[in-house]
Amino acid sequence: MRCNAAGEMVYEAVYQIPERYEGIEIENVMIMPNHIHFMLYNGGGYHISDIMRWFKSITTNRYIHGVKDKSWLPFRNTFWQRNYFDRVIRDQNEFDNVKRYIEENPQRWEVEEEDAHVEKRGRTRGYALTEEAGGVHGSTPIRRGIPVRRMILWLMLLASCHAQTTPTPAPRLQVGAEELLLCMRRHLDLQVCNFAGMVSDGNSVAVVANQTSMVGNTHLVDTLLQREVNVVKIFCPEHGFRGTAEAGAHVDNSVDPKTGLPIISLYGKNKKPTQEQLADVNVVIFDLQDVGCRFYTYLSTLHYVMEACAERGIPLIVLDRPNPNGHYIDGPVLDTAKFRSFVGMHPVPIVYGMTIGEYARMINGEHWLVGGKECWLFVVPMQGYCRDSVYTLPVPPSPNLRNAHAIALYPSLCLFEGTNCGVGRGTTTPFEIVTYGKDTMDLTSFVPSDNCMHLDFLFEMYRRVPKGKFFLKNNFFDRLAGTDLLRRQIAQGKTEEEIRASWQPALDHFKTIRSRYLLYPDIESK
Repeated sequence: MRCNAAGEMVYEAVYQIPERYEGIEIENVMIMPNHIHFMLYNGGGYHISDIMRWFKSITTNRYIHGVKDKSWLPFRNTFWQRNYFDRVIRDQNEFDNVKRYIEENPQRWEVEEEDAHVEKRGRTRGYALTEEAGGVHGSTPIRRGIPVRRMILWLMLLASCHAQTTPTPAPRLQVGAEELLLCMRRHLDLQVCNFAGMVSDGNSVAVVANQTSMVGNTHLVDTLLQREVNVVKIFCPEHGFRGTAEAGAHVDNSVDPKTGLPIISLYGKNKKPTQEQLADVNVVIFDLQDVGCRFYTYLSTLHYVMEACAERGIPLIVLDRPNPNGHYIDGPVLDTAKFRSFVGMHPVPIVYGMTIGEYARMINGEHWLVGGKECWLFVVPMQGYCRDSVYTLPVPPSPNLRNAHAIALYPSLCLFEGTNCGVGRGTTTPFEIVTYGKDTMDLTSFVPSDNCMHLDFLFEMYRRVPKGKFFLKNNFFDRLAGTDLLRRQIAQGKTEEEIRASWQPALDHFKTIRSRYLLYPDIESK
């Protein structure tokens, strides 16, 4: 089965439970046309009723948003039925039986008596969580109000909706790192195996990586070493190799205690690998998780790594990863003549709708490297990636982007870094609140739009902050925005419609450029 947009929304919300409740683990999630299953390990001892109350609330609010903005079919009274089924799993045999039941649930959808019971209770409304019958995975725990500690729970929630057809499992996404390793293992006769040969033929390899560079549960560097790849050094971006340094914090060169490899920081004074640092390197692998915003500095790190490789004539292999904000394009296009900086180096909008592999191809193809040089670039694409699919990052890409909600709000809230407002750094909800002194705009329950930035946040806080106190004096806002026009438009009281109209010509030009470098189907072409 294939989830529709509502099913993808529910699927994402299930995996947000561990982000909100520390110690919770989720597995075996299955989204059916009118109900969901999942297993939950309650390592934090929470009341399951509290977790379910939060889950039902956030998914209901998001569905209401879908009804208003995306023409989803409306529901009556409630999105979820009041109760849910739960069962405590006490041993391995019971775990295996429940896991098998969940996985086989789609095939039994039309035939088993229990499914007929679910169908009877669930088919009371005109909407569904799938486009075809079937499921995508989830789990559920014990009796309401009882705190569960060292046990696994099986949960089933009934939606007030009807089924439509028979489910087929959603395709599994494979990131570029997995594709590269697959070729190294199988020696497939594909272009990507050219990359695999460069890595596995005894060449000296440098890896640009951080905490997001994972292959399953193992770090890419460890995986390469296990395959006897000759990794000689690690380059790391802002936030460091383990991703613990705050934004703007100095990151020193060091040695990885696990592997003994030297780690060279590409932040601060040394943003670009020097020719000396690349002297013993034959090939560079780049594997960083981007979040799809121009001012996220991993793009600038990519640029400088490409530039250094171009100057030395060594190949760069970019392992592609999903863009969690890759489903739309928005914001002013950066004026590189006036506002080029490490938080924006290229003439692109704030939200550009490309994966990092596609972006690397654009840097090369548009000759944005110094002197118009071209990097010897190879991009290892993903398999199973769809630009508008919901993708929750398995590892936070930086210390203050801790969950999918903050990442979705980031394009709108990062502009506040150029003002005297705060965005929750040092709190438990960074990039989910905006503050000025004791005045707080709480966005923790806000459902971000899936197709545009929220300028209304800027308008609202500009009204609430004393006159003349909103923007920083160093014009950092302009560097983040990529122009000084947005700051002037806000001060002049321009409407959102007027501001957006001023962006449109440059956005249309960018979309034409962007289309040349896409590796995956574009949303607008579907």
